[in-house]
Amino acid sequence: MRSSLLVPLLGLTLAGGVHSQTYGRHVFDVDPGPSTYRVGGSVTMGGFTGAIVGTPSTFNPAGAFSADLALTPTGIVRGRIFADQRTVVALPTVVAQVANPIPGLPALATIRVADVRLLLGSVDADTGNAVTFAVSGAGAFSTGMRVDILQGTATLSGLVNRTLPLAGISSTLRAVPGTVTVQPDGLRLQGAVNLSVSLSDPGLGVTGTMNLNGTLVGHDRMFSTDLTAISLAQGGTQVQRLSAGSAFAGRSYFILGTRSGTSLGISSGGVTIPVNFDGFTLIGLSDPNPLPYVDHFGVLDARGLATARFTLPPLPVALNLNLHHAYGVFNGSTLLAGSNAIPLTITP
Repeated sequence: MRSSLLVPLLGLTLAGGVHSQTYGRHVFDVDPGPSTYRVGGSVTMGGFTGAIVGTPSTFNPAGAFSADLALTPTGIVRGRIFADQRTVVALPTVVAQVANPIPGLPALATIRVADVRLLLGSVDADTGNAVTFAVSGAGAFSTGMRVDILQGTATLSGLVNRTLPLAGISSTLRAVPGTVTVQPDGLRLQGAVNLSVSLSDPGLGVTGTMNLNGTLVGHDRMFSTDLTAISLAQGGTQVQRLSAGSAFAGRSYFILGTRSGTSLGISSGGVTIPVNFDGFTLIGLSDPNPLPYVDHFGVLDARGLATARFTLPPLPVALNLNLHHAYGVFNGSTLLAGSNAIPLTITP
């Protein structure tokens, strides 16, 4: 049974001003609906060159990608698509045919691209070095984009039968346009992300390229961070970034922690904060912003954003903890929304 959210226990009379925003990590989950890609390209084999035609011609990716954004009280001013191997874009199995250049004859081959995982990063389109990009007042930006294939295979069957590994292939660098905007349900990042997959195998006389061209659209998670572990010997800070969306502008938030996992959670009115109530949760409720918390309760700004911190100084303590944090958004004593949970491992 889920724990009931006890409003008297929380003492939800939250006060405080809007917190200023700083440069930091946001995780964007791919929205598979508007993220549409088309298959194209050509392959030469056995002396014939045929166009690659997808069956069907379009597909929708899934997964997630990371972006560091510089946020000011008035807007988003800079950004960077960050190559974080904890967030990758996944492609469904893509099937295409290599059309026979002679009308009426069967396709030269079928290509099946499977298990592809992509890592994205914004780079200088000329040098390939990681860069940040400027964001206009309307949210528009332009940046070079690099796409690396972490895993995947391309299987050719027909005139040629061969499975080619795709891991390690990187896309051609090119400048792409995009936008990052504030939406009622959080930040939205959209960009043209294209990939060219080499299908060359000189030993079989196969040369060619499959192009995957389209638009990637992501919505940021309600709760994200760029650090998931702190060593007590060194100390450290987990910066926690809240993005509830402009629909919750000016609403109060409260971050809760737990050592007991997230599977049941604390619920009220059909809304759940995914932390299981335990003694660690009480630490956060014992006093407004008690150490090690900073800004763990407050008010979301006009975009539905806020930043909090969990900070530990260096301590000579042999301690292992697996924590999770999540937050709720409130209107007075009414729980309006609950975020996803983010992990934090504390080691000696």
